[in-house]
This record gives sequence, C-alpha cells and structure tokens, in this order.
Amino acid sequence: MGKRAESRERNRVALIEAARELILRDGARCHLDAIVTHAGLTTGAVYSIFGSKQALLVAVFDEIVADVQDSLQHVEDPALELDDVLRGCARAFYSMATHPAAPQRFNYELVLFELAQSDADIHSRLLAARRSVGDHLAKLLTDRVRGDEGTRPTSVEEAGRLAIALQALLHGLTQTAILAPDAVGLDLFEAAAAALGTLQAAPASQP
Repeated sequence: MGKRAESRERNRVALIEAARELILRDGARCHLDAIVTHAGLTTGAVYSIFGSKQALLVAVFDEIVADVQDSLQHVEDPALELDDVLRGCARAFYSMATHPAAPQRFNYELVLFELAQSDADIHSRLLAARRSVGDHLAKLLTDRVRGDEGTRPTSVEEAGRLAIALQALLHGLTQTAILAPDAVGLDLFEAAAAALGTLQAAPASQP
C-alpha cells in the first residue's frame, strides 16, 4: 500500500471512529463539522472518502454490526448444544440493550432506516448488514443438538429459519429493553430465545 493509500485509510478509520463516538454520545443527527473536527480532518475528507455524510453513517453501522458478531464469539464452540447457543446469543443482545449508549444507538438506527426509504444505496447496504448478522447466527446454530435424547442436529435449512426468528426476537426485546428497561430482563431474553429451540427440534426417527 502506497503512502497516499495509507493516508486515505488512516483518515477513513479516523472519521468512522469520530462519527461513532459522537453518534453514541449525541445521536445520529450530530453535525458533520463536529465529526470532522473530532477526527482532526475537514469536510472535504468525508466527501472524498465516503461521498456523503449518509455514507459515513452507514460505514459506522457496518462497524457496529461487526461488533455484534464479535460479541457472539463465546458461542462458537462446536461442542455447545443448541440451548447453550441460543441463551448465549440472548445474553450478548441483552448486554448491548443495557449498554449506556444503547438509546443513542437505537436512535441512530432509526435515522438510518428513515434515510433508507429514499436512498436505494443505503437501503441495500443496511439490508446486507442485517443479512450478515442473520448469516452469522445461522452458522452458529447449524449442527447443534438439544439435550433431549433422540433429537438430531440442526440442518443448515433449520438453522437458517431459526436464525431469522432469533434475530427478530432479540431485536424486538432489545428495543423494548431500551424503551422500557423495567419491562424485560436477562431471564426473559434467555427464556424466549431458548423457547425457539423447542419449536424446531424433531426426534431423530422422523424424516
């Protein structure tokens, strides 16, 4: 990588880190001037690297999605049973839901979804990010058995369906935990996630 490319990459990282810090502190409607000042750069760098403030916001979302996937590393052990993985995913989402910056992150996602309604590129990138989380969950849920004797491991197809349901469930509970912290707790996150596992499991003797 040449010096110019290295400088561009440093500036890209600096802008994403600055935007993320300010978004999680002040919300997604923080001013572009504040972001570039925090990064020690100019607005010209944003347009040169990302093309627009909106594209920078999406880049921050990509980083947050990567953090979500990193938070699930503790359930990657192939020896874990389905219930362990489901409950582990629930704990990871609960931790994010109760983080001090969770309300700002929620507000930020709402702003992005609003932008996506009128911007096809943002819409496609947000959809791809959501799918990447779903694909990651599906991979974690594949070839898992329940503790019940006679159940077979989850197939790729079953894990895919389960991942869609789990992602929707945990996102819904996360939003509830942010809006009404006293309404849900870790026990509900875990119990609801574990209940999904009972719906897909089938005895080994069934086709």
